[in-house]
Amino acid sequence: MQATTHTIPQDLFQAEDLSEMNVFDYFATEDHLNSKVILRQHVISFLVNGQKKIHFSNDTVEVDNQYAVMMASGNCLMSECLGGSNSYQSVLLFFSSENVSNFFLKYPQFVRTKAERQNAFFVLEQDNYIQHLVASLRLYLQKPQLLSSAIVTLKWEEIMLYLIDKYGNSFVVFLQGLLLNQQEVSFRKVIEDNLYTNLNLEELAFLCNMSLSTFKRHFTSIYHESPGKWLQAKRLERAKEMLSHGEMKASEIYQLFGYENLSNFSAAFKHQFGVSPRQIA
Repeated sequence: MQATTHTIPQDLFQAEDLSEMNVFDYFATEDHLNSKVILRQHVISFLVNGQKKIHFSNDTVEVDNQYAVMMASGNCLMSECLGGSNSYQSVLLFFSSENVSNFFLKYPQFVRTKAERQNAFFVLEQDNYIQHLVASLRLYLQKPQLLSSAIVTLKWEEIMLYLIDKYGNSFVVFLQGLLLNQQEVSFRKVIEDNLYTNLNLEELAFLCNMSLSTFKRHFTSIYHESPGKWLQAKRLERAKEMLSHGEMKASEIYQLFGYENLSNFSAAFKHQFGVSPRQIA
């Protein structure tokens, strides 16, 4: 059979614009040998039936339905061979580096000070716990209207936490190694830790060990918006929550979020929400 090239997951969903996390129930009725695969996202392939062989630039792995394999984005040669009932089936859970970065921000206790990309894959045993998680994903796939991005994210996080508990440091190192730019983890942590402070862009850039211009470029590449606009929106949203809950008055809040005076804060607030801080309180 002639080898073909597939761009995954785009070819599976027949779309170029996909979310950062996607699930697909893959089914085939013929063998695919040495298909050229371009993985645009990281993926966990939970085999249900058949065998899979993946050849990476520096290693090869073969798995059957007793195992799953987590693969880093990139190029590989993939063979899929039919199992019982002359079929091949797997549940594919795609995720991005940003998902991994957000996971480590949410669970900083797992972050290792030094992580290196060692392998392009990690083989996972499909024990009873994993099998039940995969079964729940397949149930949701039968009613896609119920499979929200929030549910997929929660399922993925649950899998990550379980695998860390089961495989320990070896899995953490692999997972952190999926971040091509390790600087992104520390960068995002600085931003998240100082989100609701009065630090300005120059001070944040200093904490990130960057010049202001480099900081702005790096911020925009990660958050897809200029830092000034993004931070102002987040801080004003938090100020609105504090005012609506009666936690503080506008005259007490503005300095917390980096405004020089109440007038500037009130003007920015009204521009953002269409009402003055006094109307919220």
